[in-house]
Amino acid sequence: MFTKQKTGNIEKNNQRLNIKLAVIYFLLVILFISLLLFL
Repeated sequence: MFTKQKTGNIEKNNQRLNIKLAVIYFLLVILFISLLLFL
């Protein structure tokens, strides 16, 4: 039971990390596109 909770927490942390990475990637893409448009 304890190990099950631990793996569940790890999965939640991975999901949060993936969301953070997706947001950062999305912002970088928007920044890149805006730079291309201004140049």
